[in-house]
Amino acid sequence: MAVRSDQGEEKKRTLEDWEEDQSEIDGGILHVASPVFWQDETYEAEKAELEEDVLKQEEDHPQGIAKMTPFPADQTDWKKILYNLLVENHNEPSDQNPIYPLEVEVEGTLRSGFAINTKSCDPKKFLAELYAARKRQGALKDLDPVAPATQALYTHYSRAADQLMSKYFDRVGKHVYAYGDTPLFIPGGELLEAADRIKGIETKSRRKKRAKNTSM
Repeated sequence: MAVRSDQGEEKKRTLEDWEEDQSEIDGGILHVASPVFWQDETYEAEKAELEEDVLKQEEDHPQGIAKMTPFPADQTDWKKILYNLLVENHNEPSDQNPIYPLEVEVEGTLRSGFAINTKSCDPKKFLAELYAARKRQGALKDLDPVAPATQALYTHYSRAADQLMSKYFDRVGKHVYAYGDTPLFIPGGELLEAADRIKGIETKSRRKKRAKNTSM
């Protein structure tokens, strides 16, 4: 493996589609919140809010044309959480950033993706803290690190985060992930384009199902 740093027509979503996208395995229990189906007016409202956010940031930073705009910080969508971290890495490059984009050669094909920076963080600890902070609104790093309960929480949230990573991305190396058909992050890309792109990212199981149906 070599590593180098650096939609069709909209269909009505079924309950099964929604559950596959929104459910997550957490401690061996399948949690599914009340379904909220994508409606055109809902999505247009979200896009309007993003447009306002982009304009505000451009006004606040008129010289920062090359900088990318992240999603609002209070995201709970795992894909958008990762996207914001990649935007942060793009805007403020540092070898201390926790994740960074890359291109990786897999079976002779060059694929885009990202990696967790093992030089700046412990990947399992980082993912556990990220999951707890963004998905459960808790700060693991504020707890007693040697307490058995804290260690159990780290294990629990690290596993939950790893399941979400494997749900959407192909693990192609130790802490290295490749995108499927749709890239999560495009350097220099626009926020509204990213919102459309992320909305269309399929789970691995759905990609496999679609590929199987196509080959029949």
